[in-house]
Amino acid sequence: MLKRFWPLGGALGVSVWASLCLAQANFVENFDNNGPGNPGDDGPANLIARGWRFRNQSSPRGSRSWFDGFTGTMPQQAGTGYLAVDSLSTDFFGGAISNWAILPDITGQQSGEVMTFWIRAMSSSNADTMQVRYSPDRGTNTGSGANDVGDFTQLLRDIDPIPTAGWTRYEIPLPGEGRIAFRYFVSQACNFACFGSYVGLDTLGVGQGPPPPCNQPPVPTPGQAVTWTAAGSPYQVCQNIAIPASSSVLVQPGVVVNFDANRQLAVAGTLTVQGTSGLPVTFSAPAVFPPMITVNGGILDASFAEFGGQVLVESGASVLLSDCRFAGLGLLRSQELPSTPSYVELERCRFESSSISMSDALVVLRNNTFVNSFAQILRGYADVTAPNNFVGQPLTIIRESNIQPLRVEGVNTNGVSGGAGLILDGGTYLLGSGNVFQNNLYPLELRGGLLPGSTVPASGNTINVIAVGPGGFAGIGRWANLGLPYRLTELSGDLPGGQLTIDPGVTIEGLPGTRMIFRSTRRLIAEGLPGQPITFRSAVPGQTWSGLAFATNSTTGTRLEYCTIRGADLGTVVTDSTAFVDNCVFERCDVGANANTFGSIFIRKTEFLSNVTGVSMTDLGHPNLNSPTNPNVFEGNTSAIDAFESGSEADAANVWWGHPTGPQHPANPGGLGDPIVGPGAAGVSIFPFLTSRPDFANTPPVLRLLEPGFDWTFTSPAPDYLLDQGTKFVVRWDVQDGDAIVSQRILFSPDGHVPDRFVTVEDLPPDQRSYEWEVPNPGFALTGQPQFLRVEAVDAAGQQGWDQTPMVVPSGRLTGELIITTNLSGQTFFAGQPIPTMTWTGSVSGLPTIDPFVVLEADGATVGGVNVGGQGVFFSRFPTVSTDAARLALRAHHNSNDVAWFFADGYFSIRHDPRLNLEPPSVALVSPAPGSAHRGGTVVLVTWTASDDEGLYSFDIQASYDGGRTWHLVARDLPGTARSFNWLLPPSQGIPDVRLRVIARDTRFQNNTDGADGSFAILAGGGGPPGDLDGDGDVDLSDFTVFQLCFGGSNNPPAPTCPAGADADLDGDGDVDLADFLIFQQNFTGSL
Repeated sequence: MLKRFWPLGGALGVSVWASLCLAQANFVENFDNNGPGNPGDDGPANLIARGWRFRNQSSPRGSRSWFDGFTGTMPQQAGTGYLAVDSLSTDFFGGAISNWAILPDITGQQSGEVMTFWIRAMSSSNADTMQVRYSPDRGTNTGSGANDVGDFTQLLRDIDPIPTAGWTRYEIPLPGEGRIAFRYFVSQACNFACFGSYVGLDTLGVGQGPPPPCNQPPVPTPGQAVTWTAAGSPYQVCQNIAIPASSSVLVQPGVVVNFDANRQLAVAGTLTVQGTSGLPVTFSAPAVFPPMITVNGGILDASFAEFGGQVLVESGASVLLSDCRFAGLGLLRSQELPSTPSYVELERCRFESSSISMSDALVVLRNNTFVNSFAQILRGYADVTAPNNFVGQPLTIIRESNIQPLRVEGVNTNGVSGGAGLILDGGTYLLGSGNVFQNNLYPLELRGGLLPGSTVPASGNTINVIAVGPGGFAGIGRWANLGLPYRLTELSGDLPGGQLTIDPGVTIEGLPGTRMIFRSTRRLIAEGLPGQPITFRSAVPGQTWSGLAFATNSTTGTRLEYCTIRGADLGTVVTDSTAFVDNCVFERCDVGANANTFGSIFIRKTEFLSNVTGVSMTDLGHPNLNSPTNPNVFEGNTSAIDAFESGSEADAANVWWGHPTGPQHPANPGGLGDPIVGPGAAGVSIFPFLTSRPDFANTPPVLRLLEPGFDWTFTSPAPDYLLDQGTKFVVRWDVQDGDAIVSQRILFSPDGHVPDRFVTVEDLPPDQRSYEWEVPNPGFALTGQPQFLRVEAVDAAGQQGWDQTPMVVPSGRLTGELIITTNLSGQTFFAGQPIPTMTWTGSVSGLPTIDPFVVLEADGATVGGVNVGGQGVFFSRFPTVSTDAARLALRAHHNSNDVAWFFADGYFSIRHDPRLNLEPPSVALVSPAPGSAHRGGTVVLVTWTASDDEGLYSFDIQASYDGGRTWHLVARDLPGTARSFNWLLPPSQGIPDVRLRVIARDTRFQNNTDGADGSFAILAGGGGPPGDLDGDGDVDLSDFTVFQLCFGGSNNPPAPTCPAGADADLDGDGDVDLADFLIFQQNFTGSL
């Protein structure tokens, strides 16, 4: 018998032409007259009348089953309609989809015949599959559950993923006369807060198909490998064709493939293109859309290929291109929000007047050239650490909100006359020294953060500044001092967003009309230093910019310290907020500071110089200028204060007004200093005023408090800011001052950061730099603001310095217990994978809202889910991070600090996709040893080992004082060369279970941790010198007696005769030897 094989369109394109054996079946369904979906039916009425059967076995069952397709949403393949199904087959909040469409019993159907159909899906967040199933005995039972298949035991094809680029024709050989069914299957579908699914079927037939009408390249059957030869070239794609998931195609050098209009190649298997520099392979299409090649779950591995049409990379695909070229109509893009991230690696490729647009993909760029080509990477992961050249247009990386910073190295951009050479949007970045930006308008446009150590060229571009748009961005950012200004280049909207830390010495300049807005819960930390103030100024000499605005921002504790604000319309305006201004300068502004409606400004040791108005306020605004220890100055202002409403009031005593006679004021007729004007001038209190100028060369103490966690966000603070009442917490800070510190104190506010809400916890000696705090019961915070801990220091000149941190101390009014039953402990997940549904048992009083979280403890971040019927459902996927310190948690809450957290046992890891080939750092905590004990007031030597294949960036140290329930910072941003840290303990009442964890970060900001499982004790002690083993405040012979009892020699544990609680291991290396004796000897004081 003579058989002839020819290629046919379809993802599994197979057909058999048997010239001596004609097909008997002749079934066609064009889906042009499907009819309505009647109540109680799972499919269109006219199809049911023609013998189709429909069953929706999704769990839970949704509001829709199979239906007549919406041609306005997705046009039909042919005719006037098509059959559709979507993710509303299950519940709005998601579930498992199993939705069946069973074909009629087809007369004459026999083995070897072919079923053809067209299928298409719209891009979604789900892993959509369409199964073609076969019932050998012609039964139509499908079982009852989402995982049942009933009589349809034989899987003919599993179309996974379903093509999204356009209608694709599939041809499937049938094994016999049994019944055929389509099963739309999604193991876990998402509808809420994601892109739902929509799938269409069109033009179905069972019978014999015709040969293609052109020289189409051979298409493999499932499991087959074929070659596209140069001898068979040029090929013409005149039907949609596909490479099945288990098949492969090898393309020889010199092959030419031309696509007809609206024709596509779908790659679910492997397409290997082996061009050479002399004989490249050419793919060309007459238009950009639809894509000529879609890679959907398959592999495209091409060398020396010329692409003259669109290549679309879809869910789960891997694309590896080397020495390839995209020009003209050629472009490369990826699907947004795929169910599985795709991987795209480009090496030595060239883009000419074309584009590359990667969304939610893993992208690696090495030694490529982009000439006048749009280049953008949106979300996903961008590995841009090797040289790449961009000419005429920039590289844009948009990460939106991202948790771990991204290192960018080797971007060489030239000739972007209308903008920046590199655009970074969202998250925080580290720019290496290998980037080169020349002959652009700006070197960099930044809508995010830049870490210290970044490099941005200070010359070589038209305007050598960092353009920051409106100053807002998504996520958390830091503006490091890199030696050139950050420039506001766009007018700000009402909600620019982004938590921002500005480092000392940074200059921010604004174009006319621009301002920085901090609205709602957006937090600004702008803490300069006496020799390194943060400067805000106009970018255009002689013209003003609009200044800083804080609106409805009371929750975050806004503070400006050692800042200089020049040339603004309104240097600082505060509305419905509280702000603190310390040691700043307002100069040559129309108005230096404005306290607007319900705005309060506490101003200390600040100069108002040569402004039109120094300070203004409404009758509902409250500037507080009275600071006897840190007095303010007004000099050369047209008006010092403008109380422009009759009811205005302000306390402005103890101020220098530029003249010994005081201000010009209704109550001070002889005053020759700067005037106080306006209808409310009489409401400004000025007595007593200073008769000589304060000494601004003598600065107050600069105090920096280490916050409990990494980054505070009021809307959803991470648990590293959680401090449960009754637990212990070690507060650490540093103080710098030209004078001696003479006193200190700790204060706590149970409700917000307004000064009169703070109560003194304890007065401290001047040399203390840490404090063991037992967290009190704060009660319910009526204002809804967080709790605050503050440290104040006073120097010999009587000046005060301070710092504070927000935190969450639960009210204790929510009682009960929740136990998380989902166990992810020890498992490893990859970024982009679905987060498993969380389950729990137990209850909490008061019927609170319960929210599920993935907590990333080494990053101070959380990923939130939704409580759906008592289960935690996550509509986002595991984020693009690499960490081993992830765990599940539940937060029960009402308003304010009516909150309770519950944590799962054990940690799991989230790592980058293995295709990126990135190894996290390794780290091991060496000391303190588990089971050891250290007296309060002594030094705990923390040591560790660490390594990484690409280099270590930094270390952090966290401690837990509650048995590993919560973790708080002990040290942050230690250099990558560090291997030890001396932790000076405060005087202690004793903490029986203390745990230390060291966090290692590599230069890609992957982290690994060690130490969380080992515990040691802090013993009660008063902080005597090292060697004070009896706790009496000196090192004398009685301490030497104890030392002798503990001496065990090198590499041995302390001797068994060592008294309980005696810590003679003075260097923290786990033994008591001669090295410890030398420390003891150096601290010997004798009896005091």
